[in-house]
Amino acid sequence: MKKTLSLLLALTLLLSISAVAGAEKVKLVVSLTAVSTDTHAMAMREFKKTVEELSGGEIEVELHTDAVLFTQEEEVVAVAGGDADISLISASWLTTGSPWVGMFTAGYVFKSYDQMTQVYNGEIGKEVFARLGQEQGILPLSAWYLGSRQISLTNDKEIKTPADLNGINLRMPNSEAWLLLGRALGANPTPISFSELYLALQTGVVDGQDNPLPTVESAKFYEVQKSITITNHLVDSVWPAINEAKWQSLTEQQKAWVMEGG
Repeated sequence: MKKTLSLLLALTLLLSISAVAGAEKVKLVVSLTAVSTDTHAMAMREFKKTVEELSGGEIEVELHTDAVLFTQEEEVVAVAGGDADISLISASWLTTGSPWVGMFTAGYVFKSYDQMTQVYNGEIGKEVFARLGQEQGILPLSAWYLGSRQISLTNDKEIKTPADLNGINLRMPNSEAWLLLGRALGANPTPISFSELYLALQTGVVDGQDNPLPTVESAKFYEVQKSITITNHLVDSVWPAINEAKWQSLTEQQKAWVMEGG
């Protein structure tokens, strides 16, 4: 009897070890335009740490920052095509494939962080994100607060009305939704990739840019600019978004780990 029990215990242990050893490992490649010191790059490092710890190494998160894999303009295509698995994507970048998303990208849509996160991280957001997964193969998992965007210039000039931006070459990301916002603000929107923005400001290619204050600080734009006007014209968010096919390939447990990490 004792011998039989010992054999059963040994067999159970062997099966348990085999199951762990045989668990299929998953790699998630994350591409970010953000500089490594940006709060969202730091948040993604926490995501990597959390997911890898929760999964016991079953999921490996390979994190790339500073646009070393893809530029800001390339990230949506990269995630949709599976060349990257995850990125932080703003709504404006998704309007080309889903024009209806433009309802969220105009100026002064949200009055506050609370209003923005209630919409995106509530029932409306679930519907929006699921539809994007179907239409573009990119599934946003939630919305992270990017900050409220402000206008900063290389000249010392206060902005009170759209007329004050007349003739100002204002850097905007290169998508129609972003350029439309720049025109609505009264400026001459000039498409420049984020990774090229510091030099564009320094050399006078553009006269200004709009980003939240933490981004101005982390990217050191204050070194080449003289004024910031608090406009709060866009309570902005970034969406940690995953390739839809990659998401569907994960087990329910793996999905839970990813969601907990985010």
